Amino acid sequence: MINQFAGRGGRGGRGGRGCGRGGGMGGFRHMMQQFMSNCGNDEFKQKMECFGKNWNFAGKKDWKEIRAVIQRAPQHVIELCPGSCEIIEIEVLNDTYWPWKQGCSLTLADEQPDFEMPLEIFQIPIEQEVKGKSKATIQVPLTMA
Repeated sequence: MINQFAGRGGRGGRGGRGCGRGGGMGGFRHMMQQFMSNCGNDEFKQKMECFGKNWNFAGKKDWKEIRAVIQRAPQHVIELCPGSCEIIEIEVLNDTYWPWKQGCSLTLADEQPDFEMPLEIFQIPIEQEVKGKSKATIQVPLTMA
């Protein structure tokens, strides 16, 4: 009985979780060696860069971009002096199927240019429950820096 298991590698037997015909990790090791040898290849790097750019499937937006989509915001010009503050009301849509986590906050995106709108960065804690594909109305203080 012991000889039956000893000659097959791994846990032995047919259909078991053994290491396959080779009796070891040779196939996987060979595949990883080929992969690692191609990592320094310029053609491989170009393909990976192209893959990274084309990661977006069929033009869908990244989940971070659809997590909070402004549905309604003031359309008039807001005039502020340096140091002054005005509270505006916006309506935000959670365009994902997942609810916002308890304790999350709403803030400006990192990509805001400083030269167009010198606003102080705000961070509004969201206290209400915002389920997936639902809207929330939030009051936001705009303070000019």
